[in-house]
Amino acid sequence: MQKIITPLQIADYKSNWFPGHSVQVDMDSDGWGKDFCKTHFEQHAWSFSKHTEPDDSHTFYFEDKFAAEKFTAQYNQRNPRFHSVDEPLYTDEELQEQIALFEHKIVDISALIEKHKANDELKTAEACEKIKQVYENELHYVLTGERVKLPWEDDLFADD
Repeated sequence: MQKIITPLQIADYKSNWFPGHSVQVDMDSDGWGKDFCKTHFEQHAWSFSKHTEPDDSHTFYFEDKFAAEKFTAQYNQRNPRFHSVDEPLYTDEELQEQIALFEHKIVDISALIEKHKANDELKTAEACEKIKQVYENELHYVLTGERVKLPWEDDLFADD
């Protein structure tokens, strides 16, 4: 996929997948939801609409099921009385595909880390280690529904 940079490119990209997978949130959670999405997802992979239901609740839209599921799990912890999912967003087959994908990525990046270490490219190996931690975190999330906060995350969004 090409890098999406301009607001017009983002809008065009969103129009291709919208409405995608939607998650309803209560009327007081729009700020929390936008902050969560900005922190955890690329700008082109989610959208938001205010007051979409008669009770003034809001709707978040996601390009893929995994993002919607991740958002829903965190939202349900924040406000379990408002929203719950009656059925899982992933079938067993889709869940197994996600697990296999992250396991494959972890194996690939581990080999790359060893290669960089062997070539004495320690900064590159260190960067790859962080990528590996992200993959391991995502695998853990798929398996358990629990998000693990990575050590450097507080620093990533300190200026936001």
